[in-house]
Amino acid sequence: MFNNSPAADIGVEANEQIVDRLKPPSLRSLEESCCFTRDQIKQLYQGFKQECPSGVMTIQEFSKLFQKLFTFGECGFYVNQLWRCTVREKDREFLTFEDFLHCFSLLTEGSEEEKLEWVFNLYDVDQDGVISAHDLELTTNSIYGLVGTAPSERAERVQETTQRCLKEFDTAGRGWITKKQFIRGMKKKRGSSSNSSSRPQTCQHRSTSNQLALP
Repeated sequence: MFNNSPAADIGVEANEQIVDRLKPPSLRSLEESCCFTRDQIKQLYQGFKQECPSGVMTIQEFSKLFQKLFTFGECGFYVNQLWRCTVREKDREFLTFEDFLHCFSLLTEGSEEEKLEWVFNLYDVDQDGVISAHDLELTTNSIYGLVGTAPSERAERVQETTQRCLKEFDTAGRGWITKKQFIRGMKKKRGSSSNSSSRPQTCQHRSTSNQLALP
């Protein structure tokens, strides 16, 4: 599967145009850029190829895969945000194995700061560098929808979560949360939770280190 030829390293079988755009890296460069061993990368790639034999994944395929995990949830908005945070080149129409590996490596073995920056980016829907009340409403609504919360219950929960987050993190009272405020607040929150018997309010999500916090 892997050899010294970069194109053969990940075995892309898509058309020549995509292969030319992709320019896949060597196994050695993949190993140097993530936390996984050579054998682990090969195992991960086998699973990736089973889901997308072409060697790349479209957002439609990505959405179908996510729907398998959350069969009773509403995945649309959340999938779009997750896609944006996983595909590293803006406006690229496909996800590569390298994209997947980079994201998975960060969320499993990255530093606390790196993981929190990733979550901040997920919540920053309009990518303006802050999490606004509207960003919070959109993202928390999508998470509650993802886990199957009934629409009749969702609106009140979204509002409660939005107001609680702004109260906890927006220390300047400006109506939005900066990256610095978010990271500092989450570290403080996680530190408090680890010293008490109570658990933070979270949505379980395996691809983000088993928890994606509703901050």
